[in-house]
Amino acid sequence: MIGIKPFILALSTFAGVLLPAIADVPRQNTVRLNEIARLLNEKPGDAAANISNREIWNRLAALPSAARHLRSAEALLDKPVPVITGEMYLKWYTTDYVKDAKAVPYYVPFWARRNAVALLTTAECLENKGRFLPKLQEYLLEIAAMRTWVQPSHDPKHLCFDGKKPVIDIASAEMAHTLALSCDWLRGRLRSDVYEKAAKALEKQIFTPYRLFISGSSVPWWFFGDSNWNAVCHCGSVCAALSVVPERMERAKFLEAGERGIRRYLLGFYSDGVCREGMDYWNYGFGNFLRFGLTVRRMTQGHVDFFAGGQAERNFAFAFGGMLEPWIAPHFADGGANPNPLVVSLGAQAWPKYRTAKSDAVDIFAGGIVNQSVRMFEPDAPARAMAEKRQDDLRLPIRTWYPVAQILTCRPDDRLTGGLAATIKGGNNGEHHNHNDLGSYAILLDGVEMAGDPGGAVYTKTTFTSRRYENPMINSFGHPVPAVAGHLQRDGAKFSTKTVKTDFSENRDSIVLDLTGAYDVPELQRLLREMTYRRAERSVSIRDTVQFSKPSAFETPLVTFSKIERGADDSQWLLSAGKPLRNLWLKIEVRSGGKWTVRREKIPNPKKAEPERLSVAFQNPISSADVQLTFSPAAE
Repeated sequence: MIGIKPFILALSTFAGVLLPAIADVPRQNTVRLNEIARLLNEKPGDAAANISNREIWNRLAALPSAARHLRSAEALLDKPVPVITGEMYLKWYTTDYVKDAKAVPYYVPFWARRNAVALLTTAECLENKGRFLPKLQEYLLEIAAMRTWVQPSHDPKHLCFDGKKPVIDIASAEMAHTLALSCDWLRGRLRSDVYEKAAKALEKQIFTPYRLFISGSSVPWWFFGDSNWNAVCHCGSVCAALSVVPERMERAKFLEAGERGIRRYLLGFYSDGVCREGMDYWNYGFGNFLRFGLTVRRMTQGHVDFFAGGQAERNFAFAFGGMLEPWIAPHFADGGANPNPLVVSLGAQAWPKYRTAKSDAVDIFAGGIVNQSVRMFEPDAPARAMAEKRQDDLRLPIRTWYPVAQILTCRPDDRLTGGLAATIKGGNNGEHHNHNDLGSYAILLDGVEMAGDPGGAVYTKTTFTSRRYENPMINSFGHPVPAVAGHLQRDGAKFSTKTVKTDFSENRDSIVLDLTGAYDVPELQRLLREMTYRRAERSVSIRDTVQFSKPSAFETPLVTFSKIERGADDSQWLLSAGKPLRNLWLKIEVRSGGKWTVRREKIPNPKKAEPERLSVAFQNPISSADVQLTFSPAAE
């Protein structure tokens, strides 16, 4: 059982953009390079994973889930390799929705090809009869012949597609990682022409540009950046090199550069461990950091350890501290997702005290060969995969407080599951994947978010441009935060909040955030938001108090995907959602400020569900006001 103690700690742009080398970029360390070279094996790859190591592969083949994996691979044998054409790639330039598989037909066959290589490779290693090799080699040849592995959304001027500029993006790095592992695991079994063409494609798509970055004359923005791209691109590029680059010193150059770069990724988190990009990008970025670190630890017999030091562990522990209840997280910013048990299982390899029943139960073959490469060949992996499944043993503390990031999460009695939980965030409006959402919150009832932050929008070509905050799901209109004197919150790191007060006890938790700095409104003197969580009474309230130097407009909303029904008057509302249905009462108390009304409107959210905005709006300009929204479960 994992017993996480209370977390009260004292404690992007486009891939083609190149940045000039600057003084604070760490340069290649020759001493470190030679140290790494001595730690690497003479030959590339992981000998334990090669198909010839039948002791390991036969043990894996005996696992019950291996048969299911083989059946999935068999389904590919009679199907052609999915077609990719130049026209499919260029279709991206005619749509506004950059990640829409229907609008851009290139995406589906691209990832289908990568996934098929992973599936067929593992199947051949398990069965060892040559049955999957012809189809696999067909896939490898088709992928090797592709003009680019860079996604069109990361190639805005189609320079990669035209072969004019060597670039590495998250997609090309992921493709390279999978192809290189396939070549390594099946070394000696693939036809020589297939292996050579795959190796040449890896050289062209990944190794040549990465060598240019190592030289330091210019580097892509992600190389020493602190977003998820850093972890994904370094992981895929360096791990591919470690798998297939023949010369040991060349592999050492890749690893030494990746080690320098990956340090910056860890600094993209708050010092108390909060992922600035949200839980979805924690899954993606930190998941790749873990794969990178676990691979390097294997390849250097544990001597190169990315997990040393407290920051990496704090960043991992955010998976738990960020949950409202076990395995459910708020959907702040673009990163709307819950912690992935597969990623948690990887972190538990680095820090075993975080093992949980749910993460231990993740199928050993899950996630393709990139995940398999760091999970299947640990000494106890097959035995653990055969172990009897346990009831979920994750229990969270009654609160998690991140003082640096200014995020408080309040939960019911830690012996219970379900119930009423709430979280609120402060911080600043200059984050990666930022939303103007200071003071935003989420309220959960028995596993269903009833009100609060609605999460992200579908990406368009304006999402990562100066027009980002035209989207109401990204600006503060689409969040449960006040509109002040007719103005929304402003974007940028200088627009921030301060923690005024916290008060925690067994039955009651409260926090007061000063939201004044989130707005560029000269007449705003002070805007405080207080969240009070009453554990014993099963209620949570959001209270806004505001003062102006002259009478001004003011409204404060809630945002919800729940069905809303008016009660006896405008001060009572019933929120209903989920199956079985959860019901939450909302009580509105306007303690001062004057006459008010309730406004209801849908928030535009193309290609996704549209949340409703229910706001308390004063009918006339006010000098001050005090408004409280109180949520409590409806009696059954």
